[in-house]
Amino acid sequence: MFIALFLVAIGVIYLLKNTGIITGGVWDIVWPSIIIIFGISIVFKQKRKKHWWDFFDNKSAEDWEQWGKSFGEKMEDLGKGLEKKYREHPEEWEEEFGQKIGQKIKSFFEGKENKDN
Repeated sequence: MFIALFLVAIGVIYLLKNTGIITGGVWDIVWPSIIIIFGISIVFKQKRKKHWWDFFDNKSAEDWEQWGKSFGEKMEDLGKGLEKKYREHPEEWEEEFGQKIGQKIKSFFEGKENKDN
């Protein structure tokens, strides 16, 4: 919009200069006109575009609480699924993640079994 207003203003200024309505130096009128047009374009500028982070600004406390519960439930289900997969096929986990990590997982779940009994 700024560029359109700028071009219109330049055209009007040169037209007024050529018809003799404006006397003197054209640049004495052009530079203040540029500043004025720029200011007007800022005033009438459209609302800013939406950004991806606006999602976070528009959430109420209740929405965040619901989202947190939902996310927590999904993470709990994921953990239970991983635990079940490990219990059914521990050898795959040890091969996939390496002996050291496999041992840590095994000792974690063995310790959990002892606490459950």
